Amino acid sequence: MFKEGNTYNRKQISEALGGGTQECLCHTGGRVVAICMRRDMNPEAPRVLLVGKGPMKLKYSNILCTTQKAEAIPVFVKKSSSAWEFQGNFRVENNSVDSVAIAEYQRTSGRNDVQMVVYLARV
Repeated sequence: MFKEGNTYNRKQISEALGGGTQECLCHTGGRVVAICMRRDMNPEAPRVLLVGKGPMKLKYSNILCTTQKAEAIPVFVKKSSSAWEFQGNFRVENNSVDSVAIAEYQRTSGRNDVQMVVYLARV
């Protein structure tokens, strides 16, 4: 349904795939169905997802990195307030909770809430 390079609003993404219209890791039925990243929060999007604090963020990051690791997940990057560009389908290549890696990403992103780094590869 989605064409790489085209933009969609969060309602269209949610209606097609499920999940909410606010979270980065869109989920339904206990599964991640899409990833919607903002470059101000994820400067290396779509290849690197920085997971912030919060029990739901960690829960769905862990699901993505374990039970769904080999699955193709649609990834979108925000271009404007209601335009999210489809980047293609990605899978988890690796993830890290290493304090050195997290510190480096916090430094380069300007964020201080990074709890996990998820590395994504195009499928």
